[in-house]
Amino acid sequence: MLNRHLRQSINAVVLGASFCLSSGLQAADSALLTPDPATWTVMGANAQAGPTRDKAWSRDGRAALDYRYSVGKGQLSLLVLPLTGPALAKAGGLSFNAKASHMTNLVIGLEEQGGGRWTLPVVLNADQWQTVRISFDDLVLATGGDAPADKNGVLDLDRIQRISVVDVGAMLASASPNMVRLFGMEEGARRLALDDVAFTAAAGPRSAEAAIDGFAQPQPPWSVFGANRSEASSAAPLTRPGLVVDYRKQGGLAMSLIRPVPVAALAGADGLELALASRMKTTLMLKLEQSDGDKFESSFDLPGNSALQTVQLKLSDFKRSDDSGSRNNKPDPAKASNLIVLDIGGLFASKGDNRLWLQRVAAFGGQPGNVARAAVAQGRPIVAATMAVDVPGWSRWTKRVQPIHSGAYSLVGDPSVIHDGPVYRMIYNCYDPQRKGGAVCQATSPDGLGWVDLPAKGPLQGRMIDTRPGKWDDTHETPYLTKYKGEYLLYFSGYRNKGGFFKSFPAYVGLAVSRDGVNFTRVGDEPIIKGTPGGYDSDAVFSPSIVEHEGQLVMLYTGYCFDTCKREKGVYLMAATSSNGRDWVKRDKPVMSKADLPKTKDGAAEAEIVKGPDGNFYLFMSLLYDQGHDIGLARAPTPYGPWDIAPDPIIRRGAGEFDDVGPIAPSVLIEGDKVRLWYHGFSKRNTIQIGYAEAPWPLRLK
Repeated sequence: MLNRHLRQSINAVVLGASFCLSSGLQAADSALLTPDPATWTVMGANAQAGPTRDKAWSRDGRAALDYRYSVGKGQLSLLVLPLTGPALAKAGGLSFNAKASHMTNLVIGLEEQGGGRWTLPVVLNADQWQTVRISFDDLVLATGGDAPADKNGVLDLDRIQRISVVDVGAMLASASPNMVRLFGMEEGARRLALDDVAFTAAAGPRSAEAAIDGFAQPQPPWSVFGANRSEASSAAPLTRPGLVVDYRKQGGLAMSLIRPVPVAALAGADGLELALASRMKTTLMLKLEQSDGDKFESSFDLPGNSALQTVQLKLSDFKRSDDSGSRNNKPDPAKASNLIVLDIGGLFASKGDNRLWLQRVAAFGGQPGNVARAAVAQGRPIVAATMAVDVPGWSRWTKRVQPIHSGAYSLVGDPSVIHDGPVYRMIYNCYDPQRKGGAVCQATSPDGLGWVDLPAKGPLQGRMIDTRPGKWDDTHETPYLTKYKGEYLLYFSGYRNKGGFFKSFPAYVGLAVSRDGVNFTRVGDEPIIKGTPGGYDSDAVFSPSIVEHEGQLVMLYTGYCFDTCKREKGVYLMAATSSNGRDWVKRDKPVMSKADLPKTKDGAAEAEIVKGPDGNFYLFMSLLYDQGHDIGLARAPTPYGPWDIAPDPIIRRGAGEFDDVGPIAPSVLIEGDKVRLWYHGFSKRNTIQIGYAEAPWPLRLK
């Protein structure tokens, strides 16, 4: 189920309040595309946002977005703008006005559903309004660390699901206090105001050289640390646009400039050429970081005469850094992910105020350039395969490598899909950023693959029913949707969120009904199914799934038996029957237990039961291992067994993919000659997204 991993992901990035902007987010002219209304979510336990209250932080008498956060250990926070539909498909950039309380390095990020995270750094000086204009052509694919993989190496604007704004200084400080001291960052409260946020029309293409140093761009894509001030300029001694940085050379402090490198921008290069000047004599180090974790460096001296110098550094002369990720001695320019210009001349002695001019960073020799983008432009995609085929198990399953639905925060799961006339309806577990817990949402699709959330009735897009603070269902999970006698029945699990999986027990099953599949009403305030004291489901009841059998509805559900049960502790698949979908009679014995699945640690959960055209009942289930999950399959002549269990999982986790921790919680439709399966996948990057797989009917052992 979603809850265990949802809490893990939420703890990694704690979601705070939401703030809806209208008057403060407007287009400058009719050529712009604006998010209207724009709802920014504040992420971070100690962060908050709201309209500006004082004139000094407002523009033209309008209330801007007033974002307050902290820099220090454990203080990471960011702003997120969720997007629905192809909001950026016709846009070419982003513009906004901003004011920061301190000199601030921001990273503006666009994240694709099932794709990469594309970013651009922005530097703001303290206590002044600045206009920021970003072209999407200038964004760089994030690589390494927890960055998601991108299958084609191209920014797909029609798949962008959110825009994020994060303070790089806060990110570094939360990771290591040494960063704060080394780069002279000031810990404590910060403030950022945003106004006039708009999507802009497309800009012209960039040259290969501009893709490396970025100085011809409206916003030079460099982060600046350990400085008092920086600005884009062409003033002498610069002869064309460059970067001017003022900082103090002081013992124990280092000024650094960091440029994320576009994918493969240095591929084939023999070296790097820099044009720069310094007011004071100093020693600079150029570091080359790679996406595989390897790091290399080369140092050179600059005279303190404020005259522009040209420096050429051969990559063959770079030395492996002490903090490199491997013992490799030669850099691979095709893997370059960051360029860092570091002033190390003042690390050990105080030398006063300095100014550094940087005009040019370019590759020389070989055939440098963005090979990845060039390949795509010529119709040669970097990764041609978009499907993972031939998963061992029953029949042959084809699994999509990319998720088909991610929601606003990549925290969605427990899909339940029905084919309802011309549309597919998917009820799923979404995340409520205001309540900091699970909720029930709905998306629709014409084909079961491209999903769009229903319009928001409140701040949460697609939400079907409200949770009830302080009640037994103040958090919702594992929803299930079925249509019975012209009525939509929406079952869901509810519990009081007490900050932990077992801590939040007990959990019960509730019911809401609808005549149109959109507007649901609860059936009473109490659960329709509770755990039996001392029984196999005494601690919690989750994940209902329903099938018709012998004139009755049969529900299979997951029962948890750990703290209050008088049975062997574990997870059990239980059953109940009903004639109307509201009143249920539970069967005493489990339908399946971990004894039936000796290869697992806890047996099976989140089972979906489907009756096949051959009259057999097929049970698709989450297999619970000590580490991770897979999806298994069993077959029986009745919903209660006896089960013929597939010896291997039918859907396995994908290495490095969105489900690399494991696929779980299947929802299945058998349509004609095809078995269609939706599920949610956990990733090591703390995302939870919905995936898709299919197999030919009939299902059979290989």
